Amino acid sequence: MSAPFKELEAKYHKMWQEEKKRYNQIANLRLVVLILAGYMTYLVIKSPKQLLWIIGAGASFAIFFYLLYKHQKIKDQMDYYESMENVNKKYSMRMTKEWHGFRDRGDEFEIDSHPYALDLDIVGPQSLFQKINTTHTWHGRKLLAESLLENHFTEEIIGERQKAIKELLNDLDFCQKVEGITSRRKKGIEEPKKLLEYATDTENFIEERWLKALIKGLPYPLIILVVLSFITPYSWIKTLTTVLIIATYGLVVFYMPRISKVKEILMSMLYDLQEYVGILDVIKDKEFNSSYLKEQTECLFKDEQNALNCLKELEHISNLAHITYQPIVAILLNGLMVWDLQVILKAENWRKKYGASIESYLKAIGEVESLISLSVIGHIESDVHFPLVSMEGQYIEAQVLGHPLIEQQVRVCNDVQLRDEIFVITGSNMSGKTTFMRTLGISLILAYSGAPVVAKNLKCSKMNLATSMRIRDDLSHGISTFYAELTRIKEIIEAGKDKGKQCFLIDEIFRGTNSGDRIIGSISVVKALSKYGSIGAITTHDMELCKLGEEKGVSNYHFEEQYGEDTIKFDYKLRKGHSTTTNAKYLMKMVGIEVIE
Repeated sequence: MSAPFKELEAKYHKMWQEEKKRYNQIANLRLVVLILAGYMTYLVIKSPKQLLWIIGAGASFAIFFYLLYKHQKIKDQMDYYESMENVNKKYSMRMTKEWHGFRDRGDEFEIDSHPYALDLDIVGPQSLFQKINTTHTWHGRKLLAESLLENHFTEEIIGERQKAIKELLNDLDFCQKVEGITSRRKKGIEEPKKLLEYATDTENFIEERWLKALIKGLPYPLIILVVLSFITPYSWIKTLTTVLIIATYGLVVFYMPRISKVKEILMSMLYDLQEYVGILDVIKDKEFNSSYLKEQTECLFKDEQNALNCLKELEHISNLAHITYQPIVAILLNGLMVWDLQVILKAENWRKKYGASIESYLKAIGEVESLISLSVIGHIESDVHFPLVSMEGQYIEAQVLGHPLIEQQVRVCNDVQLRDEIFVITGSNMSGKTTFMRTLGISLILAYSGAPVVAKNLKCSKMNLATSMRIRDDLSHGISTFYAELTRIKEIIEAGKDKGKQCFLIDEIFRGTNSGDRIIGSISVVKALSKYGSIGAITTHDMELCKLGEEKGVSNYHFEEQYGEDTIKFDYKLRKGHSTTTNAKYLMKMVGIEVIE
């Protein structure tokens, strides 16, 4: 299935090579024109009255600067093709374990106390976020993480999000273009906190209308005076010009502390704004059918005062602010044109026009990015299904359900019918118990976000999800593994009691204590969870717990293995009933540990 991505990768590499040839040709041409311009300049200096040399020198420099502009445009196109090549390379990598090396893992979204994120590999190393994330804006990353971690969408919204993601599944080119525009930079777009604070600030930089008019009108007489001071012999004009330039520069210096704060915001956003504008250039030409995506684009392009104009205007202002980055240029432009104050006044006008809308624009862009990421599984998997999610009942019914983080070639899928009951799952070590529970959990999270799942069919109800799998001790606070597990399971029981519908997944319950206490404790937990109406699964090696299968609302399931002379083979298939085998002795022998009986 990776073939289409390999073909696209090769296509963009070829396009990059063609642009590279043009780039080198123009580089050589630029050098020739620069030498010619230098020679023409020499002739002008030697014979200043020769009009032909003056025209030749001017034309040569004009051609040189045009080639400079053209060269940069080709470089931008090369960067885009290289980015698109890498985008397709990453899609291919997602179909193997190579995606484990992706830099953006969403580590900052990890919370130890989260009810399921750590156990189900939602964010962090080798996580769902790491595999599917194609976002590069701050809001895009945040919204993707929230959709996977907060489980807050209603049945209606899930349905609308599914329609949006289905539409994106049918337009890989659009999805990749949005990613390609932003992935040219190795570093993602940072949180626009300072920009948003400035945009919503109601304090005006300059209140006085006369001063604003003075700043806007001052450059014109100044430039006229400068020209006159060169072409007239009157010394008083030169004196007046000098005094006015000093006074003008002094005005800028007076406001410099406040100017610096605004310029810092504008200059820090410059390269980010280029990415936002690039995304909007792609989105504006796309006509969506799903109401959820239409809602986002209507927010972005509802009138002339739209997101594209907003961000292009801000990008232009940021470029103007960047011009005075060099001290000598700053002195000249501020002395002659009150440059920095002109820029600040433009920023003030921009804020009055767009300040109240900028955050909604950035969120809408992020939401489109987030939905594109959730479509990734559909692009890289051959068999996916959009689940039917209901607010009624407590159930999970699936056919050929697989784990999206396991390679397709080695993945084993299972059917499951879990309705108003608790599974007690037994089986030998490495037989597939934990992977099965993680498959259930991560599939529910994808279903609740509106994304497709790896399955032939999945129907489920909307439930709170809680897990207890990767329990860790905390020596700094004197908390043992067993105590940490007790605390976690208590939270699961209380959540089932207080919050209503819940699906829980508990792996190797009470592994940190002796078998007698473990059995008593495990039976108590299962009965408590059943009493409060929670559904879910518990894995255990204690066959005594299988007696719970005789009670209403509890069912036994197991995984099994086959033994060879020196091998153990697992089929990772879920079966009804309890396990009848153990494999600890065989595993010990396989790794070379002598079993003494």
